[in-house]
Amino acid sequence: MFLPLRCVQKYAWPKSYNSASFITVFLGANDAVLEHGPDKAQYVSLQEYRANLQKILQPLQPLLAPHGQVLLITPPCIINSMRHNDLSNASAKYAKVCVDLASAENVPVLDLHTCFNADEHVR
Repeated sequence: MFLPLRCVQKYAWPKSYNSASFITVFLGANDAVLEHGPDKAQYVSLQEYRANLQKILQPLQPLLAPHGQVLLITPPCIINSMRHNDLSNASAKYAKVCVDLASAENVPVLDLHTCFNADEHVR
């Protein structure tokens, strides 16, 4: 279930944080499970994942200091030797949605999926 950001702002975000210099948004690692797999209860569709990221990004801008930045972080890759091969493919789709949204919203992104996948020891 997506917790509305206004609840976080009202109950968990101190007023003194309304001039943040840097905010990271790292969402999707648990969403990228297989739709019909053993963890299907936590599955979130790609469309809903993108919508959730947008819902989080929009109200963050007023919380930033004048030169503050938001950084999106993609879900990481999944180590295939530890999980099903399909999971790594699923996480790649979520990472792509995150990268595409960051580009569309002109927000910097740290693509952990690509970064970790480039390491042969991770595969």
